[in-house]
Amino acid sequence: MSSAPPSPSSVDQALKLPTEGETREGKKKKKAIVKTPHKGHFSEPNDDSDERGEDPFDDLEIVRALTDKFAMLKVVDDMADLEPWQLVWGSLGTLLKLGHQMLIHIKRAHHLEAKAEKVWEDLRAEVSHLQEKVNEVEHLAEEKMAEIKSLHGALRK
Repeated sequence: MSSAPPSPSSVDQALKLPTEGETREGKKKKKAIVKTPHKGHFSEPNDDSDERGEDPFDDLEIVRALTDKFAMLKVVDDMADLEPWQLVWGSLGTLLKLGHQMLIHIKRAHHLEAKAEKVWEDLRAEVSHLQEKVNEVEHLAEEKMAEIKSLHGALRK
């Protein structure tokens, strides 16, 4: 085996998916599925119904296309070679990690909510304080206006 890095053309060929009829070399020969672009869209709603139409994920072709596009074939092949009990334990570990991640997101959301509520309360207190100051200034302005009017009246006499 040579130690030279693979040429760009061989890397490009490795990234391309085989077309129908071609098989992938490896431990097992498998027939590849040809990927065809498919635009998922809702059908027109019925006039007598509020439904938006069929769910595009009910279409098996769309689901397969998405699975083929985002599946990591090497990982899937490696997992297919595992013993059933290894696969179950690996899946259980993954589920536990996902559960912990969900709990972490919930905890962070509650923390951010509490933080936002504290900021909101602080802002309310500040607004209340400023409103009291405005009321005080308005009262002082009214007193000064009354004093000015009385002085103005005294000057006229």
